[in-house]
Amino acid sequence: MTIAFFKYLDYTTSRFCNQNVTSAHTFKLVNELKFKVPQEVNIAHRCLQNILLKGVRVLVIDITNGIYASSRYRVPNQLLSATSLTSLELRGCALSTSSLVDVVKFKSLKQLYLDYVTLNDGMIKCLITGCPLLEELTVHNCYGFKKLHVYGLKNLQKVDLRYHPGLEILSKTRMECRRPSAFIDTLWFQKLRQFLDRYIGFKELDMEIGADLIDIEELKINDWSPFELERIRSDPTGDFKLSVFVTLMDAILWCCLPQSLCLEPYFRIIELKQWCQIVKFTYEKLLQQEDQGQINIRIVLSSSSKAKRRLSNLNSLLTALPLDGPRQSITFIKEEVNNETVSQEAISENGSLQIGE
Repeated sequence: MTIAFFKYLDYTTSRFCNQNVTSAHTFKLVNELKFKVPQEVNIAHRCLQNILLKGVRVLVIDITNGIYASSRYRVPNQLLSATSLTSLELRGCALSTSSLVDVVKFKSLKQLYLDYVTLNDGMIKCLITGCPLLEELTVHNCYGFKKLHVYGLKNLQKVDLRYHPGLEILSKTRMECRRPSAFIDTLWFQKLRQFLDRYIGFKELDMEIGADLIDIEELKINDWSPFELERIRSDPTGDFKLSVFVTLMDAILWCCLPQSLCLEPYFRIIELKQWCQIVKFTYEKLLQQEDQGQINIRIVLSSSSKAKRRLSNLNSLLTALPLDGPRQSITFIKEEVNNETVSQEAISENGSLQIGE
């Protein structure tokens, strides 16, 4: 990207801002190369300042070469007090090293995405506390901070963190564990269980992980009760092997006691026999976590078209699974058995309890 391009950018942005336009909706600044001369940085600053004065709502600053710390673009402080922004995406950028306590004023921000952004504990804390309406927080490949505090955000719905060794998370929302290109082991699950004990508040766990060397017997040596959660979503990754899935689900349910579990078939095309084995194993493991006579498991079968089919027992689920084609996501929901539920159950001919749909 040459100085000529930056001059064109400066001209176009200035012309737009001088028009009789009350506000701008979206502005994207994408630079695939590093800034070569200070004049380019000054132009980028000026363009951002002009567009911020127009009350831009969605802002993306993507400095592709900024994955290297020495090449990151330091955003102007004016950006951090842009009260009109509802969505901000920073990639390959750096923030001011000075105190941000009185600078960050994202009064309208709902989505914050940070990727390859230089941060420290104070910066990340100021960024989050300065976003009272924040709904989604994404932090990928950002190093330099060790604690992430997300208390007090009443609207927060999603926190997405790409694996960050040594990071402590304090939250009262859903936690996502995504390691699609790496495998986890016994030690990883032990640390996850300790983490959940220490930082109470997570209600949902979203897991997109692959298993490597997990020793279930070694996990069971630790006499820990599984951590209670409202929901787990499991989306296994890696080369499919039934034995690997069984071990992975064993480890997940050693660690957690979910009220519901959503099983996503990462491998959309699986032989029906194997898929039935996966489904049956998961169902039975969930029953084993509870007093089997005290709960039922309701099942929801979801297709890619968002259509849902509700089933009441394992046999009806196995019958409903398609013979071929893409496998559907399955949600198992635990429900306590009460007198009303029991009265609606019918005894089948072989003497087993058959719950009517």
